[in-house]
Amino acid sequence: MALTVPFWGGLGGDALIYYRAAAAWVAGGNPWTASVTAIGGGTTFHFYGLPPTVVLLAPFTVIPEAWVPALGIAIEATAALYVVRKLQLPMWWLVFPPIVSGVLSGNPSVVLLAALLASSPVIQAAAPILKVYGGLPLLGNGRWRAIGLAIAATALTVLLAPGLWRQFFDGSTAREAQLMGESAGGFSAFQFGILATGLTAFALVVLAYIDRREAGWLAPIAIWPASQFHWNTLALPLRNPWLAAILACHIQGLPPVAVIGYVVWRALPSSSSRIPSDDAAQMTAQKHAVTNQ
Repeated sequence: MALTVPFWGGLGGDALIYYRAAAAWVAGGNPWTASVTAIGGGTTFHFYGLPPTVVLLAPFTVIPEAWVPALGIAIEATAALYVVRKLQLPMWWLVFPPIVSGVLSGNPSVVLLAALLASSPVIQAAAPILKVYGGLPLLGNGRWRAIGLAIAATALTVLLAPGLWRQFFDGSTAREAQLMGESAGGFSAFQFGILATGLTAFALVVLAYIDRREAGWLAPIAIWPASQFHWNTLALPLRNPWLAAILACHIQGLPPVAVIGYVVWRALPSSSSRIPSDDAAQMTAQKHAVTNQ
């Protein structure tokens, strides 16, 4: 089941994939056989998350499958509203194309960003459990308590569901090749080989020296294998208009180019006048409040 939308995949199709993976495990099956076939071209997309994601979503399998696409879209739309308000962005940012992509597909990427922006370490810890690359922004922002909770939860799934982990590792090599095929290589530098990935990783190291938080936000969209268009929402906490404008373009391979360009700009002395990131913005506001007292 899937309704197609140009560039952005099926309406609620990603939510359905995640649901079917969790439902397969609850029923005693293999989550990594779960899939959704798109109408029209007949392309089939499979589930590729880690075992903790399956366990996290298992309680939601009590919901009838027919409700899942619409419910996934509604949850993502609510998360998008939270993200825009949390970052104090104008409401028209709700039509930022990567946000629209995540919402229409029902992919949990927008929920992941909302969890990362939450103040509770428990909610933050849900991000890498939902999608493992969510751990990179936590590392960049020094959310050590959330990281510890996520590691503990992951270890618990190893103890309580060892069979699920065995299923994950069985056929993992073939599954990785299948992932790259279904994602058409993804949007990051990874699809272009080790040299492109190494150059982008070096740029991220330079950025981490300048601002570790920013490097944490941009690392998944720049170098993570099989990254998707809606992952570009992770750049929103940087509040950089031209970077967001580039990442709004649905072009594979563009995110690492944009990130490298951003790092070059950040390395220039004039970049001190940049639009502040989330934490920096709060610090600036606090300083202004103290000055005005």
